[in-house]
Amino acid sequence: MMSSSTCCLLTLLLLIISSASAIATAPFSYISPLRIVSGSLKQQQQKHEVNLHTFFFNQTLDHFSFRPQNYTTFKQKFVINFKH
Repeated sequence: MMSSSTCCLLTLLLLIISSASAIATAPFSYISPLRIVSGSLKQQQQKHEVNLHTFFFNQTLDHFSFRPQNYTTFKQKFVINFKH
């Protein structure tokens, strides 16, 4: 008789082989070509950019330290959608 661990391993192996063969034979006709997807994404992005406004403010680079040499700043960017 087989031990329970051997039986479990054989069952797992059978599941892996059957799922791998099912994936290998699956038709991939439902995946859209990349150029169609990217074109529709560009159109959606252009629609949303109309309501977006970009702003900047001076942000301290290291805001966890109080040493004077750490008060270097950079332009922090933020975007506001005025439609919502």
